[in-house]
Amino acid sequence: AWAKYNIRVNCACPGLIETEMAHVLSPDAIEKIVAQTPMGRIGRPEEIAGPVAFLLSRDAQWVNGVDLIADGGAEVSLTLEGLASPAKTLAF
Repeated sequence: AWAKYNIRVNCACPGLIETEMAHVLSPDAIEKIVAQTPMGRIGRPEEIAGPVAFLLSRDAQWVNGVDLIADGGAEVSLTLEGLASPAKTLAF
């Protein structure tokens, strides 16, 4: 509905990122998330900045309605295990 006004709506979907917010989780919860992430670690803020910068750039002017997932492979890994969504598997 907004595209006709030259407004694009996209979503950056980060996994757990090394920020203050990540540390509201218990060390146990962080360990579980890392164990379920194929890259085996928490993401860094600059690893999200690049994908977001892309969505804001002219290079993405034809990109609309996209969920850009940057989570170290966690969603794909959990989906391949037969789970519908990572959010359903992680209890904090």
